[in-house]
Amino acid sequence: MQNFPSSPPNSSGANSTSDVQEQLPTSEKRYYTVQWRKRSNKKNKSWEGDGFIVASDTGLALRIQMPDESYKLVSRTKNTTLEGIISIGVYEIEIDCETTRECLFGTSNTNHAVRNSFASPSKEDEAKELEAIEAEAKEVAGSFDINKMPSPPELPIDSFALPSLNIPHSKQVLVDKRLTKYLRRHQKEGVAFLYECLMGMRNVNQYGALLADEMGLGKTLMTITLIWTLLKQSPIPNDKNVINKVLICCPVSLIENWRKEFGKWLDLNRIGILALSNKSQSAAKDKQAIINFGRTKVYQVLIMNYEKVLACSSELSTVNVDLLVCDEGHRLKSSANKVLKFLNGLSVLRRLVLTGTPIQNDLNEFFNVANFINPGLLGTVAEFQKNFLKPILRARDVNCYDSNIAQEGKEKSNALIEITKSFTIRRTKAVIEEYLTAKTDLLLFCPPSHLQKRLFQFVIDSMGFKSLISSGSREVLPIINLLRKICNSPSLLAKDSFYKSLIERNSQVPSDITPSALASRTTGSKINIAIPLLIQFRNAEESVVLVSNYTQTLDLLERVLLKLNFLYSRLDGSTPLATRDSLVTSFNRSKKCEVFLLSAKAGGVGLNLIGASRLILFDNDWNPLVDLQAMARIHRDGQQKPVFIYRLFTTGSIDEKIFQRQLMKNNLSDMFMDDSVESTLNIFDYDDLRDLFTVVDSNCNTHDLIGCDCFGLGNDIHSPQPEPQNKLSGPDLSSQNCLSDSLPAHRTSSSGFLSALEYKELDQTSTVKKQTIRSALSQYRHFDPQKFHDQMNTGDEILNSIIPKAQGDLTYVFTHKKLSANNSLSV
Repeated sequence: MQNFPSSPPNSSGANSTSDVQEQLPTSEKRYYTVQWRKRSNKKNKSWEGDGFIVASDTGLALRIQMPDESYKLVSRTKNTTLEGIISIGVYEIEIDCETTRECLFGTSNTNHAVRNSFASPSKEDEAKELEAIEAEAKEVAGSFDINKMPSPPELPIDSFALPSLNIPHSKQVLVDKRLTKYLRRHQKEGVAFLYECLMGMRNVNQYGALLADEMGLGKTLMTITLIWTLLKQSPIPNDKNVINKVLICCPVSLIENWRKEFGKWLDLNRIGILALSNKSQSAAKDKQAIINFGRTKVYQVLIMNYEKVLACSSELSTVNVDLLVCDEGHRLKSSANKVLKFLNGLSVLRRLVLTGTPIQNDLNEFFNVANFINPGLLGTVAEFQKNFLKPILRARDVNCYDSNIAQEGKEKSNALIEITKSFTIRRTKAVIEEYLTAKTDLLLFCPPSHLQKRLFQFVIDSMGFKSLISSGSREVLPIINLLRKICNSPSLLAKDSFYKSLIERNSQVPSDITPSALASRTTGSKINIAIPLLIQFRNAEESVVLVSNYTQTLDLLERVLLKLNFLYSRLDGSTPLATRDSLVTSFNRSKKCEVFLLSAKAGGVGLNLIGASRLILFDNDWNPLVDLQAMARIHRDGQQKPVFIYRLFTTGSIDEKIFQRQLMKNNLSDMFMDDSVESTLNIFDYDDLRDLFTVVDSNCNTHDLIGCDCFGLGNDIHSPQPEPQNKLSGPDLSSQNCLSDSLPAHRTSSSGFLSALEYKELDQTSTVKKQTIRSALSQYRHFDPQKFHDQMNTGDEILNSIIPKAQGDLTYVFTHKKLSANNSLSV
C-alpha cells in the first residue's frame, strides 16, 4: 500500500474531466477511501456516508457507496489537492486513507460495482472491459511472488509509523501528520505503546492498556491520536480501520474539555463527537441520542459521565462499542462499584484506562482496575489472592522470620510488577522538564491561635477519646471534619450542626466559643499568613490561584478578598459548565483578575490556569491525588514564568497529620508503577485516630518526626541512610519489593497496656513512618523563622520579605526549588 502523500500532488494543467480519466492505466490512478457530505451552511456538520475517489493527473472522481453496497459516480473535479476538506461539485469529502482497486472491488468482479451512472456503456464495451480486467488479474496472479516483493518505500523523515503487526502482508500504519507535528517524544512513545496493547501485541488475547502518566504529560492528546488512527487505519489487509465506535467515560466536569480537545487537535468537522453534557436535556433525549449513535455513522465518539452510564445502561447495551476509554479510571477501583460492574459486562474488546494515580490503598483495588482492563490476565480474584496477595502480605508481616517466606514474597512481588509493566505505561513530569519553568514548593507551618487550641481541646474533651472510638465512624468522621474546620477558621463552626450538638451536651460552655460568638472570629493561623501573601502578590503584579477543598472555606476566603478589594473569579461545583471555560479563558488572558478562587474537587482536574504563577493550597485532602491535581493547574506546558506553590498547614494539628499520611500514601503508587521508591505503611486504626486527635505542642511535628538536626538554618539536607534494623526483627518493612501497604492494624490489649510484641510492632511501624516521610522530604531545606536573617534565602523573594514580619504566624518553612531545563539542579 502506498503511503498517504505528505504534500498535495503537483497539477499537470489538465483540460478535461471526461471519461479519459476512467480509461487511464491502473498504475496511473490512485484510490482513496473517503467520507462525504453535501455542502451546507450548517454550523455543526456531520458526514453522511462512505465512498472513494480516483485520483489522477487530470483530477478527482468521487463515487459514493449505495445501500446495496455498490458505488455510484456522482461528481468530478479538476482539483488534484488531497489535503483537508475537498470540494467536488456539491459534495465535500475528507480522505480516510489510500487503498487499492483490488481492496475495493476484488481483482475480477469490478465492473458491476463501479458502473458509470452518467453514461450507460454498451454490452460490447462492458464485455471488453471485463475481459481486460480478467486478463490483468491473471497476469498479476501469475507473476506474484511474496519473496520478490519490493521493499516498502522509505517514509518521509517526519513520519510517525506505528509498530508493525506480526501477520502476513500487514499494512504500515502512519499517524496523521496533522497530529504528528504536535506530538513530543514521550507522547509518541506512549501512542506506540498503547497501540501495541490495543492490537494485542504485548499480551496474547489481551487488548487493554493503562495510561498512568502524571498529570500534565498530555494523556488526552495521546488518546485522541490513538482513537483517530484506529478509526482511520488498520494494519490488517483489506480492513480500512480497526474501530468504528468509541465510548469515553469521564467525570461530568471533563466532558466539555474532551469535546474541545477533539476540536482543537482534529477539527470537529473531521470527526463526529456526541457529548452528553447538557444538563437541561431530558433523560429520554439522552437515551435516544445513544441509540442513534449506535445505529448511524454520523458520530464515531460518544462522551458521557459515569453517572449517566448507569442511567442509560439499557441503551448503551445496544451499541457495538469497539473501544472503551475511562478517564480518571481510579474511580473503578472498588469491586462494589456499579459502574464498574456494568462496564465489565459490555462486550468491548479494547479498553483504555487513564489515571494519574492507579493505586492508592491496596492491591485488591489495583486488581479490580487491572482485571477490568485485561480480564483474566491476573487470574480470578481467588487466584490473584493465592498467587500474589497472600504471599506478599505474609512476607511483610512483622512476625515473619522465615527467609523462605520472605523470598517467596519478593519473587511474587517482582512477578506482579513485570505483568503490570506489560500493559501499563507511567512517566513522571521529568520527561517534560525541558518544556517547564522552574517550580518552588513552599510548605508553611502556621501555629494555631489560642482560640483554635481551646476549640481543639473542647471538641475532644466533650466526647472523650474512649467513647469516641467506641462510637465508630458515626461520630469519628464528624469530629474529624470539625477539627479540620478549626484549622481553617473558627468561624466555620458557627453553622456546624454537629458542633451545636456538642455545645448542647455540655452544661458549662465558655461564652466565647458558642456558635454565635464564633461567627465573627474569622481569623486563624492560616488566614493570618495568606493575607500578607496575597497583598505582596498584588504589589508584584502576580496573579494567584487560591484553592480549598471546601465550599464553606471558599465562602470565607471570598469575604476576605472583598474586604481587601481584590478582583477575583470563582469556580466551584455550582459553577455552570458553560461558564467555566469563559472564566478560565478570561483569567489566563487578562490581568484584571488578581485571584482565582478554585474548588480542588470541582476544578482541580483538566483546567489550565497558566495565567497565574502563584498558587496557595489553603487546606489538604486525604487523597494526595486531589491536591496534586489542584497544584498542577499552573505548572503546565505553556507556563512562561517561574511557579511558586504555597501549602498551608496548622502546626501540630490534624492538618499536618494528614499531610504526613499523604507522603506515605503517594509512595505506594510511585513504587508500584515506577519501581523506584520504597513502599510504605498506610493504615488507619485507633492509634492513628489518637494521633490525629492530639495537637502536638511543637514548632513543626513533621520536622520532629524525621529527626532532622539541621537547626532550621536552611542548609542543604543530605538524605541519611536508613536506620539499621536488628537481624532478628523480621523482614525489612521498607523493601521496595513490598507492594501492599496492608500491614495488620495495631492491636491494643483490653487492659490498656501494650504487650512486648505489640510494643515492638508499634516501634517498627514508627520507624517505617519516619524513614518514609524523611525520604519524601529529603530534598527540602528547613527554615526556622526565629533564626531567619538577611543572608538566608527560601528561594522566594516574597516569602523572604514576609518571614521577619510574620514570625508569630509561622513556626517552620520547608522549601524545595526545581529549576528549569537550563539548570536542572534542585535546591
